[in-house]
Amino acid sequence: MHSRARKNAASAALAIFMSLGATSAWSQGQAQTTRQTLDRVDAFNSTAVLEMAFDDVNRTKDFINLGIVGANFSTCKLTATDGIFCLDGKVVRHWPNTQDPLTFVDRLSCNDPALGLDTKKTNTCTGMTVDLAGAIWLAGKKASTHSLIKVIAKAAAAACPDNTWKQLSGSLHCAKEFYAGRPLLVDLDPIDGDVGAAFKPCPTCAAQSGVLGLEERKTAVFFPDPKPASTSSPIVIASGKGWNLTGNEQLLSSALLQVPSGSSVGNFVLVTTTNGRVLAKGTDVTGTAFEVFNIPAERVQPSVQCSFASQHYGIRTSSKSGRVYVTDRNYCQVLALLPDGSPLTTLINANDGQDLTLSTSDSSGTYPPIGPTTAPGISIDLADCSVNCTLLTNDDGIAAASLVGVSLAEGSNSGATLFQIKGIPDCRYAGEPNFPAALKSVCDSTAGVIIDPDNVGHPAAQRLNATPLLPKEVRSLFDNSGVPPNGLPPLLISRQYRAQDRTDFIFDAFFAVTEAGVQFRDTFTAEFDVPVLEGVPASLGCLPVAGNLLAWDVMTTVSEKFKTVDDQYVDMLTNIGCINPTRTSGERLSLLPYNLEIAPDTYGPTILSPIPSVTMGNDAVFARLVQSLYDDLEYVRRELACKQVDSVPSGGPAPLPTSVCVTLANTWQNGLQKLDKCIEAAFQPKQSAGDENCQSFVSQLTNYRASLPATTSPSDVANRLGELKVRVDVIRHVFNTRFLPSIPAAGFCREKDNDGNPVTCPDPWQ
Repeated sequence: MHSRARKNAASAALAIFMSLGATSAWSQGQAQTTRQTLDRVDAFNSTAVLEMAFDDVNRTKDFINLGIVGANFSTCKLTATDGIFCLDGKVVRHWPNTQDPLTFVDRLSCNDPALGLDTKKTNTCTGMTVDLAGAIWLAGKKASTHSLIKVIAKAAAAACPDNTWKQLSGSLHCAKEFYAGRPLLVDLDPIDGDVGAAFKPCPTCAAQSGVLGLEERKTAVFFPDPKPASTSSPIVIASGKGWNLTGNEQLLSSALLQVPSGSSVGNFVLVTTTNGRVLAKGTDVTGTAFEVFNIPAERVQPSVQCSFASQHYGIRTSSKSGRVYVTDRNYCQVLALLPDGSPLTTLINANDGQDLTLSTSDSSGTYPPIGPTTAPGISIDLADCSVNCTLLTNDDGIAAASLVGVSLAEGSNSGATLFQIKGIPDCRYAGEPNFPAALKSVCDSTAGVIIDPDNVGHPAAQRLNATPLLPKEVRSLFDNSGVPPNGLPPLLISRQYRAQDRTDFIFDAFFAVTEAGVQFRDTFTAEFDVPVLEGVPASLGCLPVAGNLLAWDVMTTVSEKFKTVDDQYVDMLTNIGCINPTRTSGERLSLLPYNLEIAPDTYGPTILSPIPSVTMGNDAVFARLVQSLYDDLEYVRRELACKQVDSVPSGGPAPLPTSVCVTLANTWQNGLQKLDKCIEAAFQPKQSAGDENCQSFVSQLTNYRASLPATTSPSDVANRLGELKVRVDVIRHVFNTRFLPSIPAAGFCREKDNDGNPVTCPDPWQ
């Protein structure tokens, strides 16, 4: 994992990417798909790897030398959460944490007899890449042909999948020759995850995943994975004539760019040539290749030649941010380009006030780049967030998201990868008139997205399972994690929260994947500027507005590692204040939705009946929310903080000592009595007795918070102490700023109907 703290702009690249396609009011300008929008870029040469500062608008230098040293790097592949892999001569070397350049592992040697390659040649392996599942792909030279080989990891005592796989030296990897008898094969790039799910390598082909490569430096080919049949050949995208190469012009590097087009995407294979041209070929439509950019002609001036070696132009793309990254070796430059509209006709320089072309040469050294490598997400070093760290800024340098006061256990690791996920549909509201039709189709075809334990059939009684709606490139990170069921568990959005009506019931989120060994202590603050994150003038806001208290940007969090209420992975409200931007409190980093709202309809017992029912447009919505939050507080104390359910191995002491647990239980019970009387009085005309009970409840909350220990026990691996603190602070915030101001002078009235019919009464929300 790359654990260097960074800032990343919600940049022009993202703005253009999101502007290609339109359907509904808020979603106009967005391709109708859930997508991860952040990426990071490294450049490499034969001896070094550089982190490029493309998305730091406040950068003071264009790159950081990561200190990763090689003898003869020919290619490198940056991964989302597993550091970087480089082919160094004949060895595939792996740096799991790029902030620790002295710690690396030699994963395999191209000289391994099980690979069956020509070990007499210096270029035994001519290409290497790593896919989202962690498999290593090798282009290997045999006597007179080349092969594409897949290498997978295995447990030391395990066997290879079957006899078509060969065990490599060291017993930790298995290799299989997927495609044999090929011409010279170079420059591999995986096409998988959400990109593979939408990639059609030919107009009549089905969407599929695999590996893109170049053969004989003139032909772009696609190798499907899984291989359709043992005798299948790769799919030719275009050959020399198809690229309209001139004279001795050859292909150097290739990548896939997906450009949104309405509710779908257009697939274009891009290549660089020895003449410095960037050519494009659409794969899912018929047509010829065409030039989209000329690197020498567009070179930023004044440009100084930094190397006189054989010129090389590398290319990689991010279909998430919409950018194309190109390296210009002899001028020590890395360019960020963008498609100029849809369908693709040309590429233009991305800019943040000037062409976004970064140098790989400064006073610290000169590094002529061989190529770029990209990975989804941005890296965070949580140790840098002990005071304040900005996660994202926009092009004007305005902070969009920040972490403040993060505290980690002694000896804890500190790396995390942050993904920003746009366009998640709240499928519970797919029947609403303004819900995008394309996303309704996604909801209808995705099993298990709506959890309705009481079979009520109304969103007010349902939870949203966000897991199957997340991008594949995020879900794939957990496929081999051992987390049940076979990856990410159901991450549930509570019935009290929903995607906002103003966004056509589509919401966005961050997903922070922490490296193994990260252990949080106490609480931290997370600040979100929703308009900046969305790129819109305004949102619902966070300051209470009299008469419109439901206008509130709601933030929650749900962990993929630790269960919460009801023995499930259910989200928790985190809003605690509003000092522009919205302020939240946290105890862990996981899925972080940041533009939800309070659902105006409620499900549960009413003032007249203990039998749960749906109350439409309930004016007592914040009263029922406080009750639910208070019940959850006791569940976490009783079942999670006062029992040991999180330690690995289990059997250690509980996070909280018994004496504290007893005190908290008694205080909670006293508070429950006051809360019940407070809410009961809120259904009647205002009276002093009701006010007294309400204030007594606040006093019990204060006592509860004061009874929590000041320090976190080493056995509290899930930071249950921090969770209890967050829950108390959130309840107090909701109670004081939303519930109390929502009580009408005549009392709540929507639940006062024995037949469950809407009640005509003054509406405090209009």
